[in-house]
Amino acid sequence: MASKNGNWEAVLFAMLARNFGTVINADAFEALASVLDFKIIRKLGLQKDQLEIVLLGLAGLLSETAEEQEPGSWKEECEYNKHKYQLVTGINQKVQFYKLRPPNFPTIRLSQLAQFYEQRTDLFSLVIAAKTRAQVQELFKIETSFYWETQYYFGKIHKSDLNKYSGIYKYLNN
Repeated sequence: MASKNGNWEAVLFAMLARNFGTVINADAFEALASVLDFKIIRKLGLQKDQLEIVLLGLAGLLSETAEEQEPGSWKEECEYNKHKYQLVTGINQKVQFYKLRPPNFPTIRLSQLAQFYEQRTDLFSLVIAAKTRAQVQELFKIETSFYWETQYYFGKIHKSDLNKYSGIYKYLNN
């Protein structure tokens, strides 16, 4: 698994992205991680929701959101970040919704990945410092951003009583 700058953090992010993509979207999520230089990932991760916006935009998921105010502004922010960081316009892999249950939709999983990275920028050292399985499990307990608490896809509202923890946490919890 190669990265643009060859450091272990970029490789770790690509591996996390692949795993957050589950079986159906693993290649697409890894492609997303590979088109972003890790320095840019780090910068975007320091700004609230900017990494999520760029990931959704590069995955081609922001194109149909003009009707809603918040995602509509995300498209503008994504275009700004694409220009600012000279990012590619997208990836060759198309993300899939087919054969997925709503909690594994790429919109939800990309939000979880971005939130995970924003909250755990020093993941490797945190995993090494963890002494128990419960501590490791707690590291992987992550939710989506606020917008996705009541939506799985743009413009389609659902009840917010469903748990949006990452699938990785669920696997570690067994």
